[in-house]
Amino acid sequence: MTIRYKNEGFIFFPLLALILVFFSTLLAYFFYAHHLELYDKNTDICRIEFLNQQKRTQTTLQNLLVLNPKALALFKERKRAEKMLLEALRTGNPKAIAAASAYLALVISKQTSLDLIQKKLIYSVYLDRLKTSLEVKNKIIKSESELNFKINFLAKKIPKLELVRTLPSDLAPTYQPVPQFTDTQKLQLNWKTESSLKTFSSQFWKKLKFKGKSGCIVSLIPDQSYWKPALIEDKFF
Repeated sequence: MTIRYKNEGFIFFPLLALILVFFSTLLAYFFYAHHLELYDKNTDICRIEFLNQQKRTQTTLQNLLVLNPKALALFKERKRAEKMLLEALRTGNPKAIAAASAYLALVISKQTSLDLIQKKLIYSVYLDRLKTSLEVKNKIIKSESELNFKINFLAKKIPKLELVRTLPSDLAPTYQPVPQFTDTQKLQLNWKTESSLKTFSSQFWKKLKFKGKSGCIVSLIPDQSYWKPALIEDKFF
């Protein structure tokens, strides 16, 4: 009887260890599979949100460039108004001086209003990109927290709408994208994730580590006379 119990114990413990190894391996597989699923999901979130943002930037840029003819017209009108005031000052005619001064003030007022619209459009792009970047980070953090992953975002500068003034005007100039515009407009996010899982193996409890790197880059590329959003292939790390 004693011998039978010993044999049963001899069979039971290896069988228990085998079961633990099996379920630990199964757990590690599902853990790793879920990690890959989150990797794809978060990369897609980044790409979709950044593409949507760059579409909004595309619209804002077009709205800004559409104002160029008006800015040019006001620039020429101001030159005429300044010339009229100089001529009035030479004549010394008070009525002519008053009329020319009022006309110049009106033109400058129109330029000031247009300049404010232009600057609001330009600055709105930066604010929208900053907001989008923070929202994407929060979505990734929320999804990664499901498995208690440690996540580390690599610092990337939020790009501004880089433009050059093509008129020597202090108010309401005409704008054009800078050379190498695509490089300056890269909206980019990179992150690293790390987590660990304890599993039962032939060495008893063993810690498995899972590490991942991901990111996305979306910019504006030339499309005939316009710019359109596109995913950019690049080395993230």
